Amino acid sequence: AGALTIPEDADPDTKNHYLTENAIAACMKKRGFTYTPIPGYTENEASSSIDGADYALAKKYRQKYGFGIHSSAVYPNDPAAPGSVENKDPNASHRDALPSAQQKEYDKALGVLEAAQDNGKYAGPPKGSCSAEAHLKVFGPAKSAAEQEQENAQQAERDRQAGQALNGDPQLVSLAQEYASC
Repeated sequence: AGALTIPEDADPDTKNHYLTENAIAACMKKRGFTYTPIPGYTENEASSSIDGADYALAKKYRQKYGFGIHSSAVYPNDPAAPGSVENKDPNASHRDALPSAQQKEYDKALGVLEAAQDNGKYAGPPKGSCSAEAHLKVFGPAKSAAEQEQENAQQAERDRQAGQALNGDPQLVSLAQEYASC
């Protein structure tokens, strides 16, 4: 139930996940609830088998678990099996042990009652919840609409340039034409 230790070789997304989970745990503790930080997914056998980053690892993983849909039923005591009991949220037992009224307070404190909606789009955890406080602590305040629009425009330009470079590659174009004429 202690804080997660951030791996030294963790990528920025993993570090932010660990920091967020630790901040949620600290906030929940202040509000009188038990919360166990959940480690994020790192580049392990499961993710490599899905994204195909390492063919040999993916092949080995899928020989045992297939696509992982029913692997927890086949291997119920294997924590590496997708969906196994060991992979379940450890906070469910904390919440389930509480009386009904306190479960609602736990959900409210954590920020799982209602997802904030902004024109039908997910706008983040409800304000005042531990999830929102942790997100603010780790990622800082949300960008203004103008900042977000400028960032989106810059990303669109980078995507356009990358697409132009790819579609203008003479070798790729000749291969595509050769394939199309087949």
